[in-house]
Amino acid sequence: MFLNIAATVIGFWLFLNILDQLANYFSDKYRSLRETQQFTVTYGYFKLYSTHFNGLFSRLRKIFGPFLSPWFAFGSFLGCSFMILSVLLLSFVIASELTIEQPTQLLTPIVPGVNLPYHQLILYLVAILISAIFHEAGHGLAAVNENVKVNGVGVFCFIIYPAAFVDLCSEDLSTLTPRKRLRIYCAGICHNFILAVIAVIFLILAPYILSLFYSVSSGIYVMSVDTNSVLHNKVFPSDIIMQLNGCQTLSNSDYISCLREIITISQPGYCVDQSYIDEHEEIGEHSEDCCKDNIDSDLCFRIDGYVPPYRCMHARIVSQKQQCNSNTDCESTSKCSVPVLPEEDRLIRISLLGIAPSQDTLYLGTGYDLFYILSTSNYIPKSELCIPELPTFVETFLSMIVSISGALALLNSVPCYYLDGYWIFDTFLDAYCPFMFNKYNYRQMFCKIVYFSSTALLVVNLLLAIVKMALRS
Repeated sequence: MFLNIAATVIGFWLFLNILDQLANYFSDKYRSLRETQQFTVTYGYFKLYSTHFNGLFSRLRKIFGPFLSPWFAFGSFLGCSFMILSVLLLSFVIASELTIEQPTQLLTPIVPGVNLPYHQLILYLVAILISAIFHEAGHGLAAVNENVKVNGVGVFCFIIYPAAFVDLCSEDLSTLTPRKRLRIYCAGICHNFILAVIAVIFLILAPYILSLFYSVSSGIYVMSVDTNSVLHNKVFPSDIIMQLNGCQTLSNSDYISCLREIITISQPGYCVDQSYIDEHEEIGEHSEDCCKDNIDSDLCFRIDGYVPPYRCMHARIVSQKQQCNSNTDCESTSKCSVPVLPEEDRLIRISLLGIAPSQDTLYLGTGYDLFYILSTSNYIPKSELCIPELPTFVETFLSMIVSISGALALLNSVPCYYLDGYWIFDTFLDAYCPFMFNKYNYRQMFCKIVYFSSTALLVVNLLLAIVKMALRS
């Protein structure tokens, strides 16, 4: 899958550059766009710049005019608060790494194929673009509110990651008072915070709205099954999972909890009647000799208290029995029989709605693999007109907006180089601490210490997050 994605990305940029060369050769209008730098294309990067949206900010100012000044005053307070909070949080993460056995992790890099499924990549990139546009719209609207000219707005893409920007008139900015400039610099952070809050509200309301069209907490709906897995043609889309190994799965939280229990607890045995065990041939002292020539439905079991301990028995019949950890959990006429499996593998019984227990689907593998083999949902459509994937799409997209927009608000407020926090900190000193330093050189030195320390703090946190993710992978 990674090679397919990489080939698609490389092919896209090659195709885009070929189109760029052809358009540049045949179209005078396109050539003028290139010459005025309204459209730029190179390998792995393109930028689209426009002045057509400049009037939009002026129209928004006319509509919301009376509310904008107090709104962006609140934004400057929020931005400065986030600046302090971000430094404290990043410092706490490093301190917890040094002093706590299970330290807190604030940042988690998103890597397609590692902690982001490839099929969610486009959705993730759209969420990034929306968050970036919302951020830059905050800067642009705050600038217009302070009579700063917006030269233009644009979007760009670097390899696969999209972003947005707003081009403000630097001469107009330089004439503003520090407090007015602070409102402009903090506006992006404020808008990202509000966007995250709005997404959280919709996430809370989503189950209530979706429950009009979908049944909730009635089982786990199977949306798709990996065609290359052993469960292909055994579990089907629209099947409803009711239990995993007898653990009830009425909701997503139940489903995850059952999988976690299966993964973390060692493989249980089953209380099997001695008469059934004695019907099967004794195997030697080594499990490697067990079930060598038997059919696929048979599985090797270690019988507690038997010598030799191994028997090759029918997995479906045995797994219907009561679970156990030793003979003490069984009746006197039964023995605890534990499947002999690789360390991480489990024998998992998948109970589906409307299917008799004797016909339950058996899965032999890891709980982690089962999680990725089955694409599931907490919502069961009440009608054939309801799209099964819609609730998962909505919740996933809103969750992405919360995490991305929240991360932009927090990280952009760090007073380090190339981020909004750099300008916020410098302007904050001008606005609220103009007499803090007697000499300009002292102020410069203090700012450099803050910028360097904060940049190092952010870099160390990012490196720690990358190392942790690599170790887990």
